[in-house]
Amino acid sequence: MKQEKRPVRKEKELLESRRLNPLNWLVERRLKSSIVFLHKGSGNLKEISNEGGVLKEECYQKN
Repeated sequence: MKQEKRPVRKEKELLESRRLNPLNWLVERRLKSSIVFLHKGSGNLKEISNEGGVLKEECYQKN
């Protein structure tokens, strides 16, 4: 498994627009249509995608 990365400015702005603190989140993977973030403390994964200009958010536990 690859190592998680710190979010870049656009990703931080995306997190802030969803009322999430960018200091608590790492980027687990970047996909064409979405970004998967990993919470540093709890280990929860949150996928935020942009399909047709509408943001969709999905949250699940990391195994």
